[in-house]
Amino acid sequence: MSPLSTVIPTICGTWQLVSSKPYGVGKAKSLKLLSTNTTIQMMAAKFYEQDATIDVIQEAGEVAMILIYGGSTNKGIDTLRYKEFQRKISIATSFMNPQEIPPTSAALQFNSQRVYFQVQSWLGFSLDDCDWGWVMKHDMLWPRLNNIEAAPKDLLQIIKCGGKGDCDSQRCTCRKNCILCSFACKNCKGTTCRNAEVDDILVEDDESVC
Repeated sequence: MSPLSTVIPTICGTWQLVSSKPYGVGKAKSLKLLSTNTTIQMMAAKFYEQDATIDVIQEAGEVAMILIYGGSTNKGIDTLRYKEFQRKISIATSFMNPQEIPPTSAALQFNSQRVYFQVQSWLGFSLDDCDWGWVMKHDMLWPRLNNIEAAPKDLLQIIKCGGKGDCDSQRCTCRKNCILCSFACKNCKGTTCRNAEVDDILVEDDESVC
């Protein structure tokens, strides 16, 4: 198997320890794209360049993800996300699962960085993990998920959970929507659950990452 055939599935997140898996996107689809689409082949090749810059990797990852979701590379991933949201809302009969639309550019950039970091590790090159999508917290590496708030604060206060568990599964409404629990949550109040313990690694200034 060509080494390039491992990159696009990794961008998709099928190798779970590198990056999160886009909802509903499997390895078969990404491998088919790799064998037929020259643009996605070029984007995959950039993850094998030893001296690639963060900007190059972020662009390559975004173009690849747009193609995986069937969008046009003339527009960014955020535009595709918005259009997919509109399309799904128009046909939804009840609740629309937010996992079904493409990731934001703010989240995808760190996904792409971690993929590049892992590919370079496989090739035998050592990179600073805190420069490529990871943060050090409590003497452990955590994936950096975002560099902006998930939504305006007024909107985030509307989303809350009411379960009696420790919010460590998708049954927690907050976790399902990729936000931390807050004081508005019925039981945990954003302080006693596992979805609030590392709240300061989601959005950090560059100076405090490592």
